[in-house]
Amino acid sequence: MSATSVGTAWALHGLWAAQWLADVDGLDRAAVVQQLFVMAAALSLKAFLLGVLPDRLRRYGIGTEALLAIVGLLFIAIQFAIIFRCPMSSYVLWGTAAVSAQLPC
Repeated sequence: MSATSVGTAWALHGLWAAQWLADVDGLDRAAVVQQLFVMAAALSLKAFLLGVLPDRLRRYGIGTEALLAIVGLLFIAIQFAIIFRCPMSSYVLWGTAAVSAQLPC
């Protein structure tokens, strides 16, 4: 599950997000770059969460396996929301996709 999420996240951010935002969402180059920056900032937030969240949740008896399953399902749900053009801010959708991918292994 973790490897699938990591590969999908890298592909989304590195290969497909810019094209999707330009072709499907109709954003100009400056808006696409701004969107990718938000995704990169979300990835940085995720790095912080990787260090803090599993440790904190372990104190409440929630293991990393449960966290991985929950975040993996969130990642899949966000991808469906993007595909089906859910009426939410693209910053929220793509930022959440960036944060929810790759959490923890």
